[in-house]
Amino acid sequence: MNDAVRHGMCVSVLASELARELGCDEEFIHKVAVAGMLHDVGKLQVSPYIYGRRQGAMKIEEMRYVRLHAKLGAEIVSEDYIAISDNDMTSVITKIKDEKVDLIYMPNYYAHASEVCRQVALQGLDVKILGCEGADSWQLLETAGEYAKGLYITTNMNRDDANEGTQAYIKNYQAEYKMEPDMVGASVYDAFQVLFAAFENVGTDPAAMRDYIAGLKDFDTVTGTLMYYTSAGSAVKPVQIQQVGDDILFHSYGIIDDINIIDGDKVEKVTY
Repeated sequence: MNDAVRHGMCVSVLASELARELGCDEEFIHKVAVAGMLHDVGKLQVSPYIYGRRQGAMKIEEMRYVRLHAKLGAEIVSEDYIAISDNDMTSVITKIKDEKVDLIYMPNYYAHASEVCRQVALQGLDVKILGCEGADSWQLLETAGEYAKGLYITTNMNRDDANEGTQAYIKNYQAEYKMEPDMVGASVYDAFQVLFAAFENVGTDPAAMRDYIAGLKDFDTVTGTLMYYTSAGSAVKPVQIQQVGDDILFHSYGIIDDINIIDGDKVEKVTY
């Protein structure tokens, strides 16, 4: 494990346990744990220097520079809420524009996400936008159009996956429904594949099916490899980062496969 990650985990656990001993409520304990994990995020700004220099004691000037990492971390400068019925993001984006942000994170469904993309473009903001799987929809691409270019989302479906099953699913979906598949349809398809595998291997006895599914490992699906299930029954799979290209389609940008991030059981051990 990376030393920086290990250090962050240790600080997180120690800080959260101290907060618990002091009788703090669980919400505060959670915030302390997250802060502990992220307290050194500013080192990302100075790490090229730290790891690129020769070994040996640092000079005073060098130490002063490295200590700047405490001031270089990420800062949430605006946290805005909208109602489901809201369909105009003009005022929200205007407010964000005045605050000169580097990144807009929007955990919204496609309708709101489309409007955010549109307003960011119309108001001339030069800022990256990161959405979640709620924005993973052909309806976002159709609604936002050119305004969606460059949008990043975290999701579980990689359209550029070389897996034959994935590409066959996409091709068949396009032919049948005359639209691009989204992660919801793909996830439902995967769920049925898991059920079919259970039927084929242990029949229809509920207990046997439950135990078979709980024990699945490295199961091939159209949204990637289902590595295993957590104790709570959540599927552990790599998280895909997709970006909208010039063709107004989602394409692979990156992948998050660190087990300490994608496994909910392990994350809970760090943050609580």
